[in-house]
Amino acid sequence: MNMSKDRPEPGRQAWWKKYTLKEGLIIMVIFAFTGASAVGVAGVLKPLFGMDRDTPFLVTAAYFVFVSIPMYQVLLLFWGFIFGRYRFFLEYEKKSLGRIFRRKKASR
Repeated sequence: MNMSKDRPEPGRQAWWKKYTLKEGLIIMVIFAFTGASAVGVAGVLKPLFGMDRDTPFLVTAAYFVFVSIPMYQVLLLFWGFIFGRYRFFLEYEKKSLGRIFRRKKASR
């Protein structure tokens, strides 16, 4: 893996060189809409889980990990679909989840 940030690996382009300015702006707007809507939905769902300002930090952190993060992933696909970039964000999700749930290569 090439660790240099200014040059992509051979055969790979930096992501910003693959897209036009308009497409790049649309992608950034989708991330912004996703973040804003995730915060709004998470705030609405917290009382449904019986949470308020007095809820212990560990419970709030567990809520964030097990509810908010998956909800963000779904909202990212939703907004990608609305803006016509579903395929881009589906591939982005696959790549992100692949990094999280990467299997270690078996030792020989």
